Amino acid sequence: MAVESADLRAIDWRRPTIYLLVATTVVAPLDSPFISPVLPSVQAALTLTDAQTGLLITSLAIPGIVLAPVIGILADRFGRTRVLTVCLAGYGLAGGAIALGPPFEAILALRLLQGAFGSSILTGLAMTLVGDFYDGPHQNTAMGVIGGATNLAVAVFPVLGGTLADVDWRLPFAVYLVSVLVAAAVYVGLEEPPVDRVSMDASYLADAVRAVPIGRALVLYGAAFWSFFLLFGALTAVPLVLAAEHGLGAGRIGLITTVGLLVAAFVSVLNGRLAAYVSNRTLIAAGFVSYGLGLSLAGVSQSQVAITAALVVFSFGHGLSFPAVASGIASLTGPRFRAGVMSLRTSMLMVGQAIGPWLFPLVGTRVGYARVFSGAGALSIALGVLWLLSLGAGGAVLAGEA
Repeated sequence: MAVESADLRAIDWRRPTIYLLVATTVVAPLDSPFISPVLPSVQAALTLTDAQTGLLITSLAIPGIVLAPVIGILADRFGRTRVLTVCLAGYGLAGGAIALGPPFEAILALRLLQGAFGSSILTGLAMTLVGDFYDGPHQNTAMGVIGGATNLAVAVFPVLGGTLADVDWRLPFAVYLVSVLVAAAVYVGLEEPPVDRVSMDASYLADAVRAVPIGRALVLYGAAFWSFFLLFGALTAVPLVLAAEHGLGAGRIGLITTVGLLVAAFVSVLNGRLAAYVSNRTLIAAGFVSYGLGLSLAGVSQSQVAITAALVVFSFGHGLSFPAVASGIASLTGPRFRAGVMSLRTSMLMVGQAIGPWLFPLVGTRVGYARVFSGAGALSIALGVLWLLSLGAGGAVLAGEA
């Protein structure tokens, strides 16, 4: 079911499909952005080190690295809606159980269980469905609407999470139960796209490999990894810096994070219009340069205002790159293998989500967070410029020719 124009009028707002996809991707950022400003409160309550605190984010990402492709295959085999419903319910129940206040080891176990069902897996399944229902530049429009809603949630959640954590560190985790309600709505109201079901034998992988341009895929998967490595590394490190060096509480940290991430929501919504004039290659490269500039600014920031400005620049890059990378990967193959292809994207996202929150604090406590931000920023700028100038198969993909 393709849409007709690359703007918001291309979305059929009379049908529940887009609302349910938005709801699915909105609960996904409860994983880290929502919990990010809560980390100092959890750290103080449980007497954790910076590295242990980072594990609250890393533990959520680890299962998805392995299980996301499996879930993608299951979605190709048994249907997107059925698998999505199970993932939403499991994600919400595991996260909600943390509100009971178990020991740190049990919290890590529950976060691991959450990661087996949710986080970027939910976003991957939702964007698979976007690929099923939309095509061409219009796909960027739908991805942008969903990305904008997701980034708006990312922007609002830190304030909500921080405010709740100021009352009790356990309260934010109770919000995960909303995902169970979304699961019920998806089960009742989300139509199953007319996609041929695949077999579960060895031929699936062989056929999928033949259907996907490997060189092009590797470039886009690399872009997906880098974006989430930076995003979740920064969302873990910046609150720790604001708490330790500026003495801010969870509520103020959440507010500063929100100011920056609102920009990502606005830019994501415009992504469909931008894609009608510039290539995905340009959007991704510009996004990575913006990531780098924001991190570099954070590396030299000495005040709360400067850190907020750094987050604004950083988040502008996320609004440019996130929908463009997703659209490029969704276009790598036809609907038969799309869930599997998008699930590999989810694995790359979760590798980045697992490494960033662990590595940023680990290195930051040894050499200083300023050096971490500056080094990662310089590398991101270099990658953005390199990919913008790149030729050949990789450049063709980023240019939206896949």
